[in-house]
Amino acid sequence: MCYHSESGKLSVLRAALAGALAVCLFATGSMRAGAASASMKAGLPPGAGQTVVVTPTAPTLSPAAGTYTTGQIITLSSSTAGTSIYYTTDDSTPTTSSALYVGPLSMPTAELTWRIRAIAVLNGVSSAITREVYTVAPVLPAPTISPAPGTYNSVQTVTFGTPPAGATTVGGARRAVLPIAPMGGPVPR
Repeated sequence: MCYHSESGKLSVLRAALAGALAVCLFATGSMRAGAASASMKAGLPPGAGQTVVVTPTAPTLSPAAGTYTTGQIITLSSSTAGTSIYYTTDDSTPTTSSALYVGPLSMPTAELTWRIRAIAVLNGVSSAITREVYTVAPVLPAPTISPAPGTYNSVQTVTFGTPPAGATTVGGARRAVLPIAPMGGPVPR
């Protein structure tokens, strides 16, 4: 039998006695565990119980962290029932003032990285921090290039339908201008 040390009432939802350890879950939601005294084994109220703080398990994230070509739906969970999960996506340390997880996180299909850190909290006790990194690196279409490959007798302006990384645009147009030497010579660097 388990007695709530604060109320002295037998308001137990579930109790277990395993060897020398007694664990009691009370209707109030609190949990007590400690050494099972001889009086507990005999079914009598314990004299002085020991309160054990339950540390929730750290959150797990799904799918696995990594690099994806499309946006992801990320779920967070803790195997400790009744926890609240708090998270950040900018690698900052989560606290109970951080975003409260209420449902799956939708990571858009755009070039970005989320450095998710999360904690599970139960009765004011925080789990260890989980840290996972998710990157979306969409596959970009191959650029369209004009003019067509060939040999030219004058300087040509080469345009790309999608500018390559690091290229500058001209007049806001989505094109890059690269100098090409006449007569098929090497491209200046």
